[in-house]
Amino acid sequence: MNPFHTRTSQPHAASDPAMDPAPCRHMESLLQSAADGSSRGWRRWYALAHAARCKGCGNFLQRLRLTLRYLATARKEPSDAVRQRLINGRWVEEDAKNPTGP
Repeated sequence: MNPFHTRTSQPHAASDPAMDPAPCRHMESLLQSAADGSSRGWRRWYALAHAARCKGCGNFLQRLRLTLRYLATARKEPSDAVRQRLINGRWVEEDAKNPTGP
């Protein structure tokens, strides 16, 4: 057993990404930096090389990239019409239209 390949939980047999093994504890921050593009050089190379060989870390990196891509495309500010309704105190109506947020 490789002492540098430690997991936070045991692997599951299911193919559902939510049930996949957790990433290695020592890799989480390196994978986050690789996913958001803030790491360079050997740190990035090591994270990507490890993720290519480790199922838990590979799935974690894929989920991070998908999450970051979604957040980048998500609307950050409400439209002018929505903003005006909120300013006028009609937030209850707006909340009923969109209960999960803007």
